[in-house]
Amino acid sequence: MRINEGASYVLMEVLFLIEGSLFLMQLTEQNGGYYDNNR
Repeated sequence: MRINEGASYVLMEVLFLIEGSLFLMQLTEQNGGYYDNNR
């Protein structure tokens, strides 16, 4: 039981980190293009 709970918790954490990193990448790409166009 404990092993399954820990594994599911780690899996959720990994998915959260992946989603966050992808979201940050999209934000930085948008900001980079915005700044390049207004330079």
